[in-house]
Amino acid sequence: MIWLVGIVGLLLAVGPVADGIPYAAAGGSQMIDRFQPHMTVDALTQTHSDLVALSAFSAGIKGELSSGELTSADAPLVVEFARQSDGIQARSSTLLDAVRNSRPDYQRLAAIRGLSFLPHVIAIAGIVLIVSATAILRTRRRGGRGAGALGIALACAILIVHPFASGLAANAGAANRLVRSFRPIMTHEQVVDLQTDFVTIVGAMGEIDRGVLDHRHTARVTPADARDAAAISAFRDRWQQVSSDFAGLIGVVNDDIGDFDRLAALNSLVGGGTLAFLPWVEVTVAIVVAVATLAAGIGRERRRPARAERRRVPNRGLRFGRRRDAHRCAPATLITKESVHGTY
Repeated sequence: MIWLVGIVGLLLAVGPVADGIPYAAAGGSQMIDRFQPHMTVDALTQTHSDLVALSAFSAGIKGELSSGELTSADAPLVVEFARQSDGIQARSSTLLDAVRNSRPDYQRLAAIRGLSFLPHVIAIAGIVLIVSATAILRTRRRGGRGAGALGIALACAILIVHPFASGLAANAGAANRLVRSFRPIMTHEQVVDLQTDFVTIVGAMGEIDRGVLDHRHTARVTPADARDAAAISAFRDRWQQVSSDFAGLIGVVNDDIGDFDRLAALNSLVGGGTLAFLPWVEVTVAIVVAVATLAAGIGRERRRPARAERRRVPNRGLRFGRRRDAHRCAPATLITKESVHGTY
């Protein structure tokens, strides 16, 4: 049964590399680190406040255009923003909702210690099993078997302790939900749309800074005009903060699309989520290896007495006959001169 231990070790050492687990685990860990500044309560609250200000700004721009005093000839970029404002707000809200709704699952994944080293732990356990099984198979000395058994015990301990000590068993199930939450926003098409929206807002703000709306402050100022002007002024005052928040979040999404795709591909290898399934694979493998090792040890102990008994059977004496055997076993007689004369 020891050969089975060696095969299991080979699968553990080679399997993670063949499935691309090292790249996916490293990418997932980097994605978690990069999203961290945008996943705090303060950051999410700030982004939500930005969207509220953007909505009020959009309504104010539309109110300014409804008077008919501002045309596309006067402010083409402001008019373009007003035309695209509904889509801009919808895409921004989708981004914020996806990030905000995934925060609990993100926190659980972030709580997994050493996610990027997960495949290395499995591979190390596999290598230890290979070396230990080889040591047992190549030597019959008790010391050799003891060292091999100790190595197998160490590998089993690693596989059993690691999922629970690292938090993988308790938190890996969140990966499947996080992938579903992030799927709508982690695409190149979505990033292009968000970047285009950002450029559209920048253009409109540039024209507003140049004073294209200043002519609206005439003697006839209605309450609606005052409300629109206040919303535009408020957004203009906080534009630097808003632009920084949106640029940072869009940049993180753009930089992590590749890492997200690798993590999603890895998680889809097994129904229900590969990461959620992996801790119990480690525990099951450790149990199988331990049982196989114990079974191999019991088998050796049962065979030894039988071989020892076969060695004690006097086969050679029976083959050559009793007389020859007695002659070979008779004690030697001292031959002297007197004994020879006495004989003849």
